[in-house]
Amino acid sequence: MQIPAGTENGKTLRLKDLGMPVFKQADSYGSMYLKIMVKLPQALTPEEKALFERLASMRKMAEA
Repeated sequence: MQIPAGTENGKTLRLKDLGMPVFKQADSYGSMYLKIMVKLPQALTPEEKALFERLASMRKMAEA
């Protein structure tokens, strides 16, 4: 599955007809729900931190 760019943490996505079979209905399936839970890294190396800061400054320049 592909998660759309810009999907926010905590958002729930619905996958129609990919869930459990519907009771007593042949070839019928419910929906599957996925909750997006983004986990951020805890310990960054100095190089990783510098890269994130560079990305943040690039975003600020683009918004100006």
